[in-house]
Amino acid sequence: LTSTQTVVCQTFLQYLWIPGVGTFRYLNTIEDWDTNRGLTYVRSGGLYTAPVPNPFKECGMNPSAYCMRYDRPPFTYVDTLELDLRYLTVSAGRHLDNASSYSSGVLHLFLTVLPGPNIPEGTTIELTLCHAATMMALPYPAGRHSTYMGRTTRTGSWQLIHLAYSRSLRD
Repeated sequence: LTSTQTVVCQTFLQYLWIPGVGTFRYLNTIEDWDTNRGLTYVRSGGLYTAPVPNPFKECGMNPSAYCMRYDRPPFTYVDTLELDLRYLTVSAGRHLDNASSYSSGVLHLFLTVLPGPNIPEGTTIELTLCHAATMMALPYPAGRHSTYMGRTTRTGSWQLIHLAYSRSLRD
């Protein structure tokens, strides 16, 4: 006989508080692998698998039954995971059509991650917002708008990473 943990969560928190950063009103989820489907895998240097059962369902942090798993190659210092957000629709209220709202600080980006034992505390996560068609057709930095950075704070449990505006990459 084994016990099974059952977690029932109604919704995400209405406000997010990040120590040392501030309090932010939660607007929407881009991808939760349950009902909000906003990402399409493009390519990566490691092993991408989705959806997979959420190994640790946690109310307020990641209540979804499913999540994405990404394993970067061993002994890799820098790795790339490219995801397409074109399926975000204005009607669903989950669009990123104006990256200036993020670079100006009007809106903020957050990423919920569960770093495994191979990912050290303090690992940098960098997100680049770009226009895919322009980016693919022209040399760097064409099509790239801005970058956002955050760091993991621990391993083995879900954490919310604030991806703070880092720099502009506009042509």
